[in-house]
Amino acid sequence: MVAVNNKGKVVEPFRSKNGDRRRLTEQIIDISNIYIPFPEEPVGVGSEWEAEREESLTQIKTVSTYKITEINDKQIVVSIASKIKGMKGFVDNEAKGQYVLDRKTCKMITGDFSMSLEDKRKVFFKFRSIPD
Repeated sequence: MVAVNNKGKVVEPFRSKNGDRRRLTEQIIDISNIYIPFPEEPVGVGSEWEAEREESLTQIKTVSTYKITEINDKQIVVSIASKIKGMKGFVDNEAKGQYVLDRKTCKMITGDFSMSLEDKRKVFFKFRSIPD
């Protein structure tokens, strides 16, 4: 389980269902990377903002630019472009994608993300929410 505040910031990462905090070494991914950190001020179509994160285990820094590209009756579409600064010995990289959020709850419905590897192959990530 993960607790996220109303601005998309992860405030309680990786707790088991019984409430025990997961050890850092048991965390497969930094869950904060799939949540959108919203700014304090209101946003709408065309709004753009930047956020920086550092993965606690590997010290990889990511600077992401978010932009709201569409709002309709049911969904909010947010594009993302990230610059990833790797660990020593790894190349820096860029990734792009988008998230589709439920307009009423702002919970993620789906997301996709892609980035190129050093050898020109691409990696794709797809996310979807699991109903409560």
